[in-house]
Amino acid sequence: MNPEKPTPQIPTAEQPKVSAHALFTLLHEARKNIKLQQTLGINEYPASPGLNSFLQHRSAQPKTLPKTPAPILEKDLRPQPPPAVPATALADLEEELHRCRRCQLGQARDQLVFGHGNSGNQLMIIGDNPSREDNNSGSPFSGEAGTLLDKMLAAIGLSRNDVYLTNLTKCYAQPAPSPDSITACFPFLLRQIEAVAPKVICTMGPLASQKMLNASEPLIRLRGKFHKVKDIPLMATFHPEFLIKNQEMKKAVWHDLQLIQKKLEKPN
Repeated sequence: MNPEKPTPQIPTAEQPKVSAHALFTLLHEARKNIKLQQTLGINEYPASPGLNSFLQHRSAQPKTLPKTPAPILEKDLRPQPPPAVPATALADLEEELHRCRRCQLGQARDQLVFGHGNSGNQLMIIGDNPSREDNNSGSPFSGEAGTLLDKMLAAIGLSRNDVYLTNLTKCYAQPAPSPDSITACFPFLLRQIEAVAPKVICTMGPLASQKMLNASEPLIRLRGKFHKVKDIPLMATFHPEFLIKNQEMKKAVWHDLQLIQKKLEKPN
């Protein structure tokens, strides 16, 4: 009687492996993206070839994996600001603006809305002009628009204290500042940028974006990509006040914020 032959074993392909460090980083990024989408009111996206490609594992990891490094804490993934420079330039500029009467707005104002933040902040956000709420508080991006901005910043790991906030013009105007007022105030803004020395500038609104870029194109054509102003990357996008009334544009701003976040996290 012949002994029973053993059943041949069919080799199976080894499943690709992912290191704990890579998985932790992926989960961290996914968490930030979901948080940002929820903040901006984005609850779902249609499937697309790009999304499916992103979700698929593209390449197998090597069989011999390096020693797993220590987990990266969430705070370590946030951009680290450079050492703060003396704020005397900003203080001197603010004092000079208090005396400014170059246009009708300066002659009639009851409040100067200079800015909020410190020299050395990596991100500088420039709005169009102070709102009524800004004029009442003396601080840019106040009221409902400021609350939305705070949520947008929090979704990319920042707070109001991590950025420098200001406006193209520094006095309240209704409905908008005149070209003469913008021209009179613009040199002060350029000096403000020089004093803050940000890594990235974000203009919010058509007036600030067009003036900073010396452009006449509508904001919808200027946003979504980085420009260069004095060798500083500049992203133009919509103002939170606009988003409150046009919530369908939140997806566009979400895209712009993601680009800003990546630029801030990129080493110099």
